Amino acid sequence: MTHTFTFRAMNVDFSFTLPQHCAPLEPMLKQWLLALEQQWSRFTDDNELAQIDRLAIGETIQINPLLYACLQSAHKFYLRTNGLFSPYLRKQMVANGYVTSFPFRHSALRTLPKPKTALSFLPQYTVQKYARGEVDLGGFAKGFLIDQLCLMLKNSYHAEYGQIIGGDDMRVWSTTDKEWLVPLLHPIDGTTMTTLRLKNGAIATSSRLQRTWQTNQELVHHILNGQTGLPAQTQIVQATFICDDLATGEVGAKLCFLTDEALLGQASCYIVQTDGSHQWQKQHAIC
Repeated sequence: MTHTFTFRAMNVDFSFTLPQHCAPLEPMLKQWLLALEQQWSRFTDDNELAQIDRLAIGETIQINPLLYACLQSAHKFYLRTNGLFSPYLRKQMVANGYVTSFPFRHSALRTLPKPKTALSFLPQYTVQKYARGEVDLGGFAKGFLIDQLCLMLKNSYHAEYGQIIGGDDMRVWSTTDKEWLVPLLHPIDGTTMTTLRLKNGAIATSSRLQRTWQTNQELVHHILNGQTGLPAQTQIVQATFICDDLATGEVGAKLCFLTDEALLGQASCYIVQTDGSHQWQKQHAIC
């Protein structure tokens, strides 16, 4: 028997499918994610993320170990991708018009600052402001937290299988004969393009069609090039990245819009183009 429940957090719908013995965990899981939604949102002025962004250059702050781990993980991907993926684009998001949580349709452009590295990481869960960049964890935080939930449910609550869906992200696991069939849907007409069969793994999908808004100059989207701070210019409208964990998947899906290089090593991506065509894109390890 399985227990399934859904709720909304971080501006997306979450769905959990777990063994029946995990049913009593439902209130705790909801409360945990809803609390972190407030603590990690860039739209909240009195949380730890806001305190970090308000630091003067050279100042330090000791933060929650979980947020420290998430920021440090994002920073490692920032270095590994030569800045194409960046957790330091809050000012650039605002400059491009992403100033409030979705849904919204119109926004104004502002002067675009040059992207900068914001933080250095010190012992005792302490971060130091390194430059005038500001943090926006975006979808990376959601993927990171789903990974943490997966580990907790497997290791602490002995969930022998499970599926966690958060918006367009999914993490599945199974130590039994249970497999998960996951259809990939076309972003334009909703038809099934292909179906994945997984026992263990992560699936992250990113689309430039979902979070778009009109400025006084053009239609823009939320997938930014970390080196320039500008929206990605590409014929790809949706990318699905299949790998072992969602932190990597979130970064990998965004990189599909920005580069053909396999900066994260061997993985498989499913790509949808502007003309509606879709296909697998295999990447091979270079690192």
